[in-house]
Amino acid sequence: MVNQASMEYFQSHLHLREGECAHLKREIEQLTATQEKLLTEVAKQTARAEKYEKLAGVKYTNHVNRTLSQSDPFAPTTNNYHNHNIGDVIDDNDPTMELQQRYETLLILCGKLTEENNELKLDLADIDMLLKSQ
Repeated sequence: MVNQASMEYFQSHLHLREGECAHLKREIEQLTATQEKLLTEVAKQTARAEKYEKLAGVKYTNHVNRTLSQSDPFAPTTNNYHNHNIGDVIDDNDPTMELQQRYETLLILCGKLTEENNELKLDLADIDMLLKSQ
């Protein structure tokens, strides 16, 4: 038989958990909004970098991407800085491959945030089930 004190305890505990659930839902919304802002900013900055590359006739982002992806920071790198006239087309790599690489990077970032979002949803569901079982 449940007495008044335990009932009040469970009600206050339930109220606390509901507050936590509401907080986590707001946090999920904030993370989703932040994710969208960051993806937009990445796209803007990438477009800006490409614009400056074309104006300068330099292929810089390719060099940066290769340098960052190397496992050995002391390994020799090739010089990918080429002087071109402003109107020249830079043909170091297929532009569709570079676009595909950026797309895959964005997918990975999006996937990580989506995974974190799903984990938080599962945590909320677990908390909800615990509260219902009490």
